[in-house]
Amino acid sequence: MKKLLCALLTLSLIFCAAALAEGTYDEDDSTASTTLTTTIKGPDAPTYTIIIPSTLTIEPNATSTALTVQLTEVANAESITVETAASGSMTNGSDGTIAFTVSSNELSFSNFSSLPSSKMMNINITAEEWQQAPAGDYTGTMSFTISAK
Repeated sequence: MKKLLCALLTLSLIFCAAALAEGTYDEDDSTASTTLTTTIKGPDAPTYTIIIPSTLTIEPNATSTALTVQLTEVANAESITVETAASGSMTNGSDGTIAFTVSSNELSFSNFSSLPSSKMMNINITAEEWQQAPAGDYTGTMSFTISAK
């Protein structure tokens, strides 16, 4: 176990990227500085695997469509939270927009005794939104924030 941990930490150090600061320098000044930063997570850092579908097809006129979020593995965490905005929209690239809301837009996983564990968010679109939408293919994006405690 210690050898595996040492190997993982070594690989982590190899793959750490240093962030370089951008700046504007005067051509008469022959000095410059760059601040280098990195973060190395300790062996007790939380790890987890969350599965969120990369695409979700919403049937026309559906007032609610489930999006399933699944936690498959976790270590060194008391809870895992998955959050997204409470509303958003899809567009057809020209004159059409369909607004939606997300119910259960913050999911919390804390009972890790039986994994995998699934929870659902619902994408809600009103009948009025469907009726006002011109024909076309609509797409939208949801961004998620995942955190571990």
